Amino acid sequence: MNMGRTCIDIKYFFKKWWAVYFWILALHVEWYPYLAINYIKWF
Repeated sequence: MNMGRTCIDIKYFFKKWWAVYFWILALHVEWYPYLAINYIKWF
């Protein structure tokens, strides 16, 4: 096993994963006010 390549792959994987995580987090933050309004309408 090439440890150097594995290290690069792991770094690339985590870099992509964090980008997706922050994108989802940002999307959820945009939806929070909309969800709050829906909860107020329902209750």
